[in-house]
Amino acid sequence: MLFISIIFVSLIAVSAVSAADNVNDTVAVSDEANIVAVENDKIVSIDDNDKIASAVVEESEVIAADDADEIVSTDDSEKETVVSSGSSFGNGSSIDFSKLFNGTSITFGNGTSFNMSSLFNGTTISFGNGTSFNTSSLFGANITFGNSSFNISSLIGGNGTSFDFSKIMDLMGGTPKESINATDISKVYTTNTKYKVTVMKGNETLTTGTVVFTVDNKEYTGHIGSDGVASVVLKNLKPGNHFIISEYGDVLVKNIISVKKANPKLYAKNKSFKVKAKYKKYAVALKTNEKKVLKNTKVIIKVNGKTYSAKTNAKGIAVFKLTKLTKVGKFSATVKSAATACYKSVSKKVTIVVKK
Repeated sequence: MLFISIIFVSLIAVSAVSAADNVNDTVAVSDEANIVAVENDKIVSIDDNDKIASAVVEESEVIAADDADEIVSTDDSEKETVVSSGSSFGNGSSIDFSKLFNGTSITFGNGTSFNMSSLFNGTTISFGNGTSFNTSSLFGANITFGNSSFNISSLIGGNGTSFDFSKIMDLMGGTPKESINATDISKVYTTNTKYKVTVMKGNETLTTGTVVFTVDNKEYTGHIGSDGVASVVLKNLKPGNHFIISEYGDVLVKNIISVKKANPKLYAKNKSFKVKAKYKKYAVALKTNEKKVLKNTKVIIKVNGKTYSAKTNAKGIAVFKLTKLTKVGKFSATVKSAATACYKSVSKKVTIVVKK
């Protein structure tokens, strides 16, 4: 807790100090004493014998002096008492560190105020630029600063001993980070699988460069287009889960492409034969879900208690010789394709008629 408090106070102090850029011009002071501070119209100093001495300020109100014996201000309108526990800034901002944890509000000249006693009690703290956050979310939810947000837990390493100052730099408007927008996809098997990502720098899309994709230990390169999208076409990505890694510079993301088996298309029609025909040839066609020829695939037909099998040729056609249909009649038949690595089994019912 103390570590986080120190961090937070440091951020506030930096904010206040950045505004204190209009201090008054300085003039020289006597070498007779080292002035430490002014308190109740008295200059408190230490002489060469390390003895404390004091003097009353009459005409000129000396505010403070540094080690170089320079007077910071002598303007009556800017008279302030500087004590060891406090600091003041030229824009009207001041912090009294003796009041830091006693419930007193610390006020900055730009309308910002902060009460350290409310740091861990769930109170909402507001800043003059419209920024606010609730301290109960200090180690959990995101804290928003204008258009930026961060989670304070991300500032501290996993063991609570390290501090990532790059997070503070990002919060203060440092160089925008590059990122890759990528998602998991689930699809039915096709000959080609297209995968695409969007490359960003901050809130802007990048329009040049390349992204390296790695799938099944093979690398592919995708060029970023004018829309910020880089894509790759993966050929014959078999059914199953495939990890895909997308890399741009030092940015790396990992996703999954899930491919499912496809349903092929079986073309089979009703057919009539004459009983006297020596060879009763029956043909069916098998195509992929992309309407391409599906060759070298086993197909069977069951008719009148008999089973016949054949394989599709280069044109995706399987031809059966129904030698056992020797009687006149009307027969119900079932045609079925075998399942393969990429395609499911499909079937279709047809009617075969044997006439005189």
